[in-house]
Amino acid sequence: MKAMIFAAGKGTRLEPFSRTLPKALLPLRGRRAIDWTLLRLREAGVDEVIINLHHRGEKIRAYLGDGGTRGLRISYSPETELLGTGGGLKRVEGFFREGTFLTVNSDVYFELPLARLVQNHRERKAEVTLVLKAGMDTFLYGGIYLDPDGRILPPDRGKTGGGKPHLFTGISILEPAVFPWLDPQPSSVIPAFLRMAAAGRPVFGEVAAGRWEDLGTVANYLSASSIP
Repeated sequence: MKAMIFAAGKGTRLEPFSRTLPKALLPLRGRRAIDWTLLRLREAGVDEVIINLHHRGEKIRAYLGDGGTRGLRISYSPETELLGTGGGLKRVEGFFREGTFLTVNSDVYFELPLARLVQNHRERKAEVTLVLKAGMDTFLYGGIYLDPDGRILPPDRGKTGGGKPHLFTGISILEPAVFPWLDPQPSSVIPAFLRMAAAGRPVFGEVAAGRWEDLGTVANYLSASSIP
């Protein structure tokens, strides 16, 4: 199975830490942040990873190389212009020609049952499964609403339906069917997935149990670093 790690961002909310290091290489509990992500992906059955690069991207490439020392095959997608998650994923469409794959933001730490979530995604014959957390503040990222069957609802329907929003973890389980919906210009994946949901495509959210922590701000990074 393949995966993409989004690591191109400038990490402006993490300054001054991100001035000299990309956020993916920040120290975290005895490793670099991206090492934890690669470990979780490998545990879930991923053996090939592509990482998009921009800010201090050469340091990520120098640190990870071809991934052989980590039991993975790693390749890279350098971006001269930041493309966001939507444009960045669309740019590497050829890497994901067939089969289920995962995408993960580089500024999160997680201990979630990815292998089981992938199995559930396949059993549902989903084209998109967003991994969600319940009971967390959705102000920063916006909330994802679900119907009783776990399908993602457009925000207007979710709000009027009285449901509670869930936090998107930055982890997605996807099929190649998503690529016609993605914008090659700088963009986020979320509007594309919401368009798919509105068109009746099998787009689901799954609320996962387990530890998940945002590393995207100085306060959050310091908090995550201090928890054993």
